[in-house]
Amino acid sequence: MIKLFRNIRKTILSENRSVLWKTNYFKYAIGEIFLVVVGILIALQINNWNESRKIQAQGNKILFSIHSDLENCKRELETGAKSSIVLSNRLKKIGMYIEDDLPYDSELDSAFSTLSNWFSPYFSYTSYETLKAKGVNLIQNEDLRENLVLMYERNFPYITDDYDQFLWIYAQNVALPLANKHIEKKLIDGLAQPNDFEKLKGNIEFRNMLAYLIHRHENAYNMYTHYGKSVDTLLVDIEKELSIE
Repeated sequence: MIKLFRNIRKTILSENRSVLWKTNYFKYAIGEIFLVVVGILIALQINNWNESRKIQAQGNKILFSIHSDLENCKRELETGAKSSIVLSNRLKKIGMYIEDDLPYDSELDSAFSTLSNWFSPYFSYTSYETLKAKGVNLIQNEDLRENLVLMYERNFPYITDDYDQFLWIYAQNVALPLANKHIEKKLIDGLAQPNDFEKLKGNIEFRNMLAYLIHRHENAYNMYTHYGKSVDTLLVDIEKELSIE
């Protein structure tokens, strides 16, 4: 009888040890899985952080180049503004002589020599095209990214593809033919004089062209000045993004 109870007790203890071992092993396995998951998450976080740093470094490198290009664009805009106001003032001088019915003066020679001239700017797209090829989202600052796209995709193309092209077409079809008909260019100094200034004063086609060109050059001055300020703002924003002192 005693032996029977001993066997029963041994069996119970054996079963308890088995249950205890299984419980401990289960806890250990859960802990191992938890550590593996945490390790994977940390590794992913570090990888994402490294990738983010690489993307930011790429974006900053391109931004630095764009900043340099925009400085050149700013100089083009400044030159355009100065050129436009000079051309406008020269043509206004001709208009003043016509309106006041004044006799011709040699100070008008430079004005007649630039009658069909205008400033044609050149904007550098190299760095921006690199950004487009790699993806504009490299620029993580959303406002800066949108303003860059606006400048390069709308503002600059408006100046070169719309305004500049229109003046070229107008010069080829109106200003140059009229100038070739009524104005003689000097071969030595490049200045010019009308064949008959008194007759030209009453030429409606010439007067209309003169008024139109004055208007276009004044608009050009305002346009170049406006976009110049926009480029200034972009340059400051880029400098802040790159922490350039």
